[in-house]
Amino acid sequence: MSNDNRYERLWKLQAKANMLILDDKRDIDVLLGFYQRFLEASSFNPATFIGKGWSYYEARDPRSASLVLIDDYSQVKMSTNWLAGKTSVDGETRRRRILEDQSSIPLNCDHFLYLWNNKKKIPKSWEKVGAVTFDGDVLRHSDGPSRRYVLYLYWIDGRWFWSASWLDNGWDDYSPSAVLAS
Repeated sequence: MSNDNRYERLWKLQAKANMLILDDKRDIDVLLGFYQRFLEASSFNPATFIGKGWSYYEARDPRSASLVLIDDYSQVKMSTNWLAGKTSVDGETRRRRILEDQSSIPLNCDHFLYLWNNKKKIPKSWEKVGAVTFDGDVLRHSDGPSRRYVLYLYWIDGRWFWSASWLDNGWDDYSPSAVLAS
């Protein structure tokens, strides 16, 4: 499809959406919310956000890649299913179990970035969780051995912070994975 055809299609779709709103067949707030999320959404770039030498370690989990940004992050669950009855597991076991769990989809770095840039969207209940991890993506840093990391948010002293945790660390219920039901 040529660029001209794509622009023509865009304008036609936008005109149709506007008509549906004017005819009271669609809610204007839904369209406004979509436009707002579209404008706020930017793909996470590890080198830009964290710094030089950071990149994706592997391709994004396909189920996680299909997720779009959501309005209400209170529907996100904090999963520790990956513990499978243990008090702690190593990060690689954790990662494998998260990907094998077909009942949920881990949020990715785009969700992390959206919430970091829109902290008012982070549910109040997350303040009591510990470290909320975003396991849909694995990152790496170019210095040293091939270490794998996941991003997380945590609440301390009345405000949000972020960090990246090495998957070789031990993991317990202090670091649940932010997931949506599949």
